[in-house]
Amino acid sequence: MSKKNKRDYYEVLGVRKDASKDEIKHAYRRLALTHHPDRVKENKAEAKEKFMEIQEAYSVLSDDERRRTYDQFGFNAPEMGGFGGEGFSGMSDIFDMFFGRGNSPFGSSRDSGSSRRRRQQYGEDIEQRVEIEFKEAVFGVKIDVQLRRYEPCGDCHGSGAAGGSNSTTTCDRCHGRGEVQEVRSSLFGRVVQVTSCPQCRGEGKIIKNKCPTCRGEKVIRSTKKINVTIPPGVESGMSMKVQGMGHIPTSDAIPGDLYITIRVKQDPQFERDNLDIRSTQSISIVQAMKGAQIRVETIDGFGKIRIPPGTQSGTEFRVRGKGFTRLNRLESRGDHIVTVQVIIPDYKKLDKETQSLINQLDDNLPKKYKEFPSK
Repeated sequence: MSKKNKRDYYEVLGVRKDASKDEIKHAYRRLALTHHPDRVKENKAEAKEKFMEIQEAYSVLSDDERRRTYDQFGFNAPEMGGFGGEGFSGMSDIFDMFFGRGNSPFGSSRDSGSSRRRRQQYGEDIEQRVEIEFKEAVFGVKIDVQLRRYEPCGDCHGSGAAGGSNSTTTCDRCHGRGEVQEVRSSLFGRVVQVTSCPQCRGEGKIIKNKCPTCRGEKVIRSTKKINVTIPPGVESGMSMKVQGMGHIPTSDAIPGDLYITIRVKQDPQFERDNLDIRSTQSISIVQAMKGAQIRVETIDGFGKIRIPPGTQSGTEFRVRGKGFTRLNRLESRGDHIVTVQVIIPDYKKLDKETQSLINQLDDNLPKKYKEFPSK
């Protein structure tokens, strides 16, 4: 399906743009069960296309990073070229996803062996906001970020137990397996769901003697300072990902990521316009009439522009290559656009001699520059 014919992913799943991950998952489960080709007797081709559309929407919206990219760029982002996941081969895969493996009424997908492989744990991401100056957004900047995150306790090496062989005992609820079975009712009847043991939190062991440092929690809250490079060309609202700097729930877990959201301070003199920078420069009525070479300030420093005779207030002049850098393309910069504002003096506040000169000027001006009729 071409990008222009694609439906909005939120529309496909029937959820709001601020829907939570649980709401997205629930909507996907309902639609996947309804539109799966294995359950549709007529119009198989249409059902398959509909199901693939649902899968594609869920594959993006269930992934935090891909969802963030989609929200910012829509289908124009490079990674939004199409659904690249493996997909589900049958209804059993959907039940595996939502109810645990081996519980699907459409077929068995059990792992070999009597014990299950413990699922890989992932740390939660951390979101942090930073504020930078306008000039720093143009040229980039290195900043220190104060990071507070959870990481494994160094004293017990993330076990939560004090030293010694008698600090832990086998969980009597799951008998060391880390998982328990629960029977629940679904629209297809009774389903056996395998979940992490709530008593030992899936560890298979109970801590008897807790580590005095982390009090058996296995993690401590640490504070550290990291140096982050903000690239040239960033805008307010952009988010940077620092991989592996999120929370670490266990010693063998994959750390989460740090997402830094940038806010660029407003500048009293300069304003951003896409890749260009805008500013206003005042000139006198004489400079506007006669023309002049004036000194203007850009983000790179001072430069000069030539004002031609007869310049009107609001005329724009462009200083090439003095704007913002295109993100990740340092060789490409926008321009600095200077809008001139002609300062008109108050006739009544001028001295008699100056008023007389203005009257003479008015008498000698060509007719086309004199009084204009009101509309």
